[in-house]
Amino acid sequence: MNQVQGQTEEAGRIYKHLLLTWPLSGEAQTARSRLTALGMESTLTPVEVRSLADAYYNGGRYAEAAEQYHALARQNSADVMQRNGFAVAAAACDLKLKRLTREQAEALAATRMRIGARRLYLLMELARNRDDVDGQTTYVDVLRTGYAKSPWLAEALFSSGNMYLLRKDYAHAVTYYAEMAKSFPQNTNAAAAHWRAGWWSYRQGLYSQAAQIFEEQIKLYPGAKETVSALYWRARLYEQQDRQMGLAAAHYRLW
Repeated sequence: MNQVQGQTEEAGRIYKHLLLTWPLSGEAQTARSRLTALGMESTLTPVEVRSLADAYYNGGRYAEAAEQYHALARQNSADVMQRNGFAVAAAACDLKLKRLTREQAEALAATRMRIGARRLYLLMELARNRDDVDGQTTYVDVLRTGYAKSPWLAEALFSSGNMYLLRKDYAHAVTYYAEMAKSFPQNTNAAAAHWRAGWWSYRQGLYSQAAQIFEEQIKLYPGAKETVSALYWRARLYEQQDRQMGLAAAHYRLW
């Protein structure tokens, strides 16, 4: 109605509010189209475009996110560090879309900041995708050395564990999973990594190691979905390996 009455500024304000508040909704797509039709899409600030890009990325809409990050990376108003960060974020979208090349990732600016860690993570994922074990190992080593506390090292360790699991190299998978859980106990994947370290130790017949990891899982991650399995398999080990029937029964009851 505001648009029909010629109140374009107010209409644009409403469309922007809708777009930025519910960016993943169908109504937001309509609102953006209306902003474009009004010639007001350029009124979105870099901060607002960044919020849209982040929302699209977190919502799994990587093509739309990449478009926003690439646009931000081209803006001369941003400083060099900001543009580098947007370029790396766009590359992360392109990786998800399976269109990021090794050459493109290597061309990203190498820095000592968080974006440098993310760049190395992208390069590690590309090495994994082409089954380049030496490259995967090298990039993880560089992350360990230069970015020991970075969440991108955590992502790289978890991904590396998954890679070796798929290769059925369970010993290396356990090593990466255990390192990830130990170094990043608060990470969202920590409980899963810790459980996998225990389970694949068990599957290799490393029962003492598995028992210790299962016990740690129960103590460290009592609410995690994987801990139910840790209770059961620790009970099995108490029963079959340790011959401690009382402890086995206690764990079975908790299970």
